[in-house]
Formats: sequence, C-alpha cells, structure tokens
Amino acid sequence: MMENKEKVLSVKDLNLWFDGDFSSPQILNNVNFEVYKGETLGIAGESGCGKSVTSLSVLRLLKTPPARIQGTIEFQGENLLELPMSKMQKIRGNKIAMIFQEPMTSLNPLFKVGYQLEEVFRLHQGLSKEEAKKKAIEMLDAVRIPLPEQRAKEFPFQLSGGMRQRVMIAMALSCRPELLVADEPTTALDVTIQAQVLDLMRNLQKEFGTAIMFITHDLGVIREICDRVVIMYCGEIVETAKVEELFANPCHPYTNGLLSTLPQSGVKDRLPTIPGMVPPAGKFPSGCVFSPRCEHACEQCIANKPELYDVGNGHSVRCFRYQNTEVK
Repeated sequence: MMENKEKVLSVKDLNLWFDGDFSSPQILNNVNFEVYKGETLGIAGESGCGKSVTSLSVLRLLKTPPARIQGTIEFQGENLLELPMSKMQKIRGNKIAMIFQEPMTSLNPLFKVGYQLEEVFRLHQGLSKEEAKKKAIEMLDAVRIPLPEQRAKEFPFQLSGGMRQRVMIAMALSCRPELLVADEPTTALDVTIQAQVLDLMRNLQKEFGTAIMFITHDLGVIREICDRVVIMYCGEIVETAKVEELFANPCHPYTNGLLSTLPQSGVKDRLPTIPGMVPPAGKFPSGCVFSPRCEHACEQCIANKPELYDVGNGHSVRCFRYQNTEVK
C-alpha cells in the first residue's frame, strides 16, 4: 500500500496564474497529488492540459512574475514555494532532478558531454576535477553508452537522439536524487530507442530507489512504466488511480476517450478521436471543464463544477456521473 511508503513529494491545492496578477487566466486549479519513494507517478493528458507547467512549478522554473503560484509543494518537510532561491538551487539538480523532452536544447552545444556531467559532480558534491571526470565516465557507462571514455570527449551534436537522452538521464541521476521529474523524455525518440530508454529508467530506479514523476501524453507509455496515474484536463485533475485500475475501470469520459485512441493489436478500423480541442487558458468552461466535448454532459455539468469523487481502491474521478446524485 502506498500509504505505508515514504512520501517524497506532496502537492496541495496548487494554483497557477500568468500575466502577473490573480485576475489573469488561471492555468492550474487546486492540483493535489503525492509521489512516494520508489514509485513512478504518471501525469497524462493532451497538450495544453497543464502537465508540464505542473512539473515546472514543482522545480520553481517558472519566472515569478509573470507567473503567480499558490499552494504547497512539500519536499522533505519543507514547502519549496517558501524557500529562498539560493536554497532552491541547491535542491534542484541535486535532490530533485529533471529530464526534458528534447535533450539537444538542454545540453550546451559548446561543451563536451563529459565536461557537462563533470559540472554536476563538482557543483553538488564538491569533487575535484579528476574525481568528477571519473564519476562522469562511470555514469555514462551506467546508462549503457558504449565507449564512455570516447563519448565523454564528444559534443552533443556528435551523438544520436537516443544517446543524448541517455546523457540527460545520466546527468539527472548523477547525484542520486530523491525525485526525478521526466517531462516527455521519450517523445522525440523512435519506438525502439523509446523502449530501451524506458527499460533503462526502470532499472536505474530499482538501483537508486528514486521516485519518478513521469509526464506524458502517451497512455501506452504510462501503462509500461507507471504505478499510479493522474489524468489532467484544463489544469485540473479529472481522474487518478493505480495504473491497472485505470485501464481496467476508467471512470471519466475524458479518460475513456484517451484510452479508446490507443491502437489495438489486430484491429484495422479507423481509430476513434475525441471531438473538439482543449480550450485555451482563460476560456476554460465554468462548470465541468470537459463538458463541451463530453457526449454525456447535461445541464448540471454545464452549470456546476464536480468535485473529485472517491470510487474506492485509491481511485478518484471528477464527474457527476459517479456522485450520489445520478445524472439523467
């Protein structure tokens, strides 16, 4: 049971606005979730649902202003939102690390990959130049990069996309962080390399015991690597459950729509789609945020915002159909 595990991260009532004041469009609305030691929590949804800004809020990588954040992001007994930036910088990259979607924009093209890895050890662990160089090569070897001594002397453009992502994973895990935030780390990779990277992350998680917050739009990847999943839409959590429970018993119409778009083996029919699009910030519906795209929506859904309803077994859904008042 997750309740008996050590809680690494606790996000409570997270709200986010842009454009400098609280009268501007709200991007995140009362987001709540936890990440436990050794588990992988998936956060899924279409582009524009609030997945990435949630991860950036956790690491305080949003410039404030124009961003305005309210709520609590508790990590090792401290609210990260209340820490001075000098202390936050010591946590970021050390106790909490992040892997971004496109490593070519995250790695500095002017420096060799070995040097960039060495910087992590020298900055966060105070190692000497020689010690850091040795550790960098060890980490490149740990993420299964062949000829690590040679690759350490190469620039990012000399490596393939899969190799660059492995370098980013090595960099993120160099200090053995308590929490790893992975923001769509396999999206830019072909399916073969994607499978290798996911397998690598699983093995390294077992070795280091790191908790992972995995951001993706791909429910197939969620099923492959995650223990629990949070489904987001329009800056809100609309469903959360253990992965096996979510796939066996999806409750929210949005989750059902996402699952129906997954290719099925042997099925040659055209894949279904969810009608409409995610509305832009500032134009989120006042009632149920999914109501304009939902075939089950009624007057109650349009007029009122549903709360998260507990359907048992650690499974919650934000939908009137699963509350005591049955929608007709």
